[in-house]
Amino acid sequence: DLKWVRIRRKRINVARSFAQDGGGNRPDPCYSEKGVVVCPWDEMSILKPSRDAWDGWTVFMQHIWFVDEVEARWRVFLKSKKGGRAMDIFTLKFQNDTDTINPIDIDELARFMNVDSPREIMSRMPKLSHISGDKMDASVMEAEALRYAKEAPWCSQNDLESPVDFELDCSPNAY
Repeated sequence: DLKWVRIRRKRINVARSFAQDGGGNRPDPCYSEKGVVVCPWDEMSILKPSRDAWDGWTVFMQHIWFVDEVEARWRVFLKSKKGGRAMDIFTLKFQNDTDTINPIDIDELARFMNVDSPREIMSRMPKLSHISGDKMDASVMEAEALRYAKEAPWCSQNDLESPVDFELDCSPNAY
């Protein structure tokens, strides 16, 4: 049996973190020098925008694609496991409109993993951010997320035919 922990954070906040890594603007995810590199033209990619669409997207929108690609891979993975080995999945979700997790959820996660809660230790840790400059403005993130949702065929918010057998919630508030 397997246990999986799925961490859910507002997708535009994840994209902001990637796009503003180190306080600057990271290049598109295909040319990253560090971390996970995923590109729509990789053989394993599920969501494949046109090259024109990709080139017209901002760095932030390209990183929204990255978040959606990870979600698509998760869905394909779950579909492939139906009827297979038993899996326990714990979903840890960030609080609405914040980048924090409820302390009680940390306790629940520890119980799920059969370990002691790290909450007391975590309360003594400094709060750090890898974004050294100003964070991207929320209204800009929302506007770019809405534009992406209209242009990406796998988003449920548009009238395009999805090239995959599912649609994603690409709204600015989606997780």
